[in-house]
Amino acid sequence: MTSRTGAILLHDATLTGFCLHAGGELTLNFEGVTVYRQAGRDVYDIWIHRAVLKVGGVTALSVQGPGWSKGDDDYVLTDAIINDLGQKIHWTDVGVAGVRRIELAIFSGALIEILCATAELRLSRKKELVRLWEGPLITP
Repeated sequence: MTSRTGAILLHDATLTGFCLHAGGELTLNFEGVTVYRQAGRDVYDIWIHRAVLKVGGVTALSVQGPGWSKGDDDYVLTDAIINDLGQKIHWTDVGVAGVRRIELAIFSGALIEILCATAELRLSRKKELVRLWEGPLITP
């Protein structure tokens, strides 16, 4: 069986970089992104990755609360990706479905909201294989 991504979770990942570029592009860097890769029927390897979220067509960016600055290495508590129809989608759907809004709540209390046209989550180097998950994969 070919390994396929079953789920990508930003919960508990660390936001390590945040940069708004000219032309309406935003880049967010993460450490500790959890990726479930199917290894068999109802069997998943759980990998920890670094990831870069590239957001295009940014029309609004809001950071409320105590804020966030480079070097804070703060954890993602909750996240939401809203598509063009106003529905919440999963990170595995980003790049396939249209994205309208991204919301991140950070452990420090910062709330980040991004209104955008496109998004792409690029997984980079696998850091470690954490464990094996057996059973159906149900994502929030």
